[in-house]
Amino acid sequence: MCVTFTKALDVPSAGLDRQEHQALLRACLHDGRDYIGNVVTIPGRKTLDAGVPSWRFGETGPNGKPVAPPDAFHLLMRSDRKKNANVRGGAADVMLHVELNVVPAAGADDEVENDEARAASAAGFDAVDELAAKRRSAVVDEICVAWGRVPWPDDLREGSSFVDVPLLGADVHAPMRLEQSAAAGRAAASMWRRQTATGKKLQRGPTLCVKAQMLNFKQSELANKLPREILCPCAMVPVLATYREIAAVEALHAARELYSNSCSPSLRLLPTLFADDMIRDEFMEVWRRMSARWSPAQLREPQARSISHWSPYDRVGVVNARRRDVLEGLCLKFWPLLHSHAMPKVPTAGNYSASLHRRRVVKGYADQHPVTAMSRAADEWLHRPFDVAELAHNFSDLGEAYV
Repeated sequence: MCVTFTKALDVPSAGLDRQEHQALLRACLHDGRDYIGNVVTIPGRKTLDAGVPSWRFGETGPNGKPVAPPDAFHLLMRSDRKKNANVRGGAADVMLHVELNVVPAAGADDEVENDEARAASAAGFDAVDELAAKRRSAVVDEICVAWGRVPWPDDLREGSSFVDVPLLGADVHAPMRLEQSAAAGRAAASMWRRQTATGKKLQRGPTLCVKAQMLNFKQSELANKLPREILCPCAMVPVLATYREIAAVEALHAARELYSNSCSPSLRLLPTLFADDMIRDEFMEVWRRMSARWSPAQLREPQARSISHWSPYDRVGVVNARRRDVLEGLCLKFWPLLHSHAMPKVPTAGNYSASLHRRRVVKGYADQHPVTAMSRAADEWLHRPFDVAELAHNFSDLGEAYV
């Protein structure tokens, strides 16, 4: 099913003496005992609703422009632990654990440490770079102000349903219901506000508004290619489904030939690219622009041509040719960002200036052809030549495997 976070009402303050740089919502599946799988991050925007501090998700920014594509704020949530409760020891209470976090702005000491790390990296002093990285990791760059558990909508059959999840505080093992703020109490006591939907929600204390709906047929066709337990933005479903299709073809090819190795750019590069949040966001933005121009016939296009002579796709037609070619092309396009000197290191989350500079570098590279983007300052974009990683060789295998 598809889960969308619309807004959070009466969110408590973090009580910081410094400015808050960013508001984030973290979500992860939870089976009542353990956390399941990955964590998904959704940016939020602080605002006022009926005079009460609130968060908004998936809406336009202050300048009226969309913060991100609409489907980036819709999450695909699927799990088979409800169906296999007896097999998994009765852990059938699958929920969606949600945390509302704020990122405080970096102080002067944090920015100096980031500058030292960038200078050490440019100079090639690995020991100093590692020391600066350890210092950055010790900085508290995110504070949780509230959390909650979204129950699995068992009764949802068709259409959509809205759930108001109470926000909690304290430890997850000893939760405490957050009290209503003074501003929310005044708004809820108003005779006119009491009759509105927002006023009724404010009377129940801090809440998170969640919308759940079943996937349509077009979305479920690609979603069924993903793992049985997953939580990811709906915008990433076509990319992940294509990745799984390519992996299935490569696995079948490897089973047929002994000592087989994969040279697919998608399988080699996509996990590393998506591990970087900024690269992943620009990757998905380019994918969205390219896929928006595809016709329905191209979306249904079966396996057709192969872009390289070594590819085994011609023998097993299970990969959509259009999605496969675009995914491999984008992986090769963004690959230099992982090895270039012009790509800044990941700064402290609260260092707004360093984060903005790094995002501009990634976006400027994504909006241009790689040759154009890397030719303006060739001395900065050069990667490490003749790296030992390029000469890795497994001498334990038989010699015939490399002939």
